[in-house]
Amino acid sequence: MDEAPPPKRWLVWLWAAFRALWITAFPLLCAVGMLIGAWSELKRGGRFTVAAVNSLVVAFLFLALAWTAARHTWQVMTGAKPALVAALKGEIMTTIAVFVACALLFAMVAPYFSGLFRRSHEGALKARLADLRAVVERYRTSHGGNPPPTLDDLGELPPLWGRYTEIPHPETPAAVLTGGAASDTGKWAYAAPTGTVFIDCTHTDSRGSSWTSY
Repeated sequence: MDEAPPPKRWLVWLWAAFRALWITAFPLLCAVGMLIGAWSELKRGGRFTVAAVNSLVVAFLFLALAWTAARHTWQVMTGAKPALVAALKGEIMTTIAVFVACALLFAMVAPYFSGLFRRSHEGALKARLADLRAVVERYRTSHGGNPPPTLDDLGELPPLWGRYTEIPHPETPAAVLTGGAASDTGKWAYAAPTGTVFIDCTHTDSRGSSWTSY
């Protein structure tokens, strides 16, 4: 029985390129992610926790997978291990199908995650507003019911906005004195006579509510 002809060099190189793509995209990136997670656990606790050890073990397994795949790829490229044309073409087509499916899945979930990031950032911003109001109330309690003259008297102000809020105002911790009416400065607004703190922005959040309404 005649042996199958060896694959052409261009097919081997194309197969190796696709192999390098998924080796880099899957096991190596997963290993790096696990190592970063283990490092974060070590920095937080100062010792090897169960989570850190688990992350290191999983990272080692991913590295072993990447090494095995890279070693096999190198053996085929150098001719040390025979390869069938059908097997190489099949793996190329499988890799293409997997990456196309991943691209379609990413395109489907990307808008959801974008909205999730925006809602998360908006929630953090509303929490900062609540904290700032609490600081004003503590000042009022310790100063005989009188609110602070300006927000700058309370120390460093928390930042505003950011990349996920979709608001055209720059991120700034500055404050503006106001009589209570919104003028869309995009800053922390403070009505000194009443001690009222709000966000001076007439744009809306992801719920359709104006930022001045919070």
